[in-house]
Amino acid sequence: MNGQQPEQWMSFILEQQSKLMAQMMQSEANFSAQITRINEAHAKAERRTSELESAIVAGVNLVNKLNTSLDELAKSLRDLAKAQAEVAEAQKKAEVEMAEQRARLDETNERQDIFINVLERYISEGRNGKRNGKASDN
Repeated sequence: MNGQQPEQWMSFILEQQSKLMAQMMQSEANFSAQITRINEAHAKAERRTSELESAIVAGVNLVNKLNTSLDELAKSLRDLAKAQAEVAEAQKKAEVEMAEQRARLDETNERQDIFINVLERYISEGRNGKRNGKASDN
């Protein structure tokens, strides 16, 4: 190229400049395509992030509801335990009262049996209104 004329140099420079311009345009097109793919991937990531955020919020809300339900269940269990204790206490009292009633009934039955025995003996001995073996004149 040393011995070439300025027109050839100019032609060579224009050719190189044209190739460089084509490479730059190709690079620009590639860069633009990459930016487009990155933007699409970013938009997709944003949608997934939004969906994950919604899922996390729903999960947190569910955990809060579960905590509330567990608190209510714990309170119900405490109330049930209290009620069971009250029922057990009432049952103990009822058993004591039943034992007392049974003792009184047994005592009454025993006294009744004694009375019946005395009455049967009185009748069997012939003292059912007779005096000295004779009927009363009243």
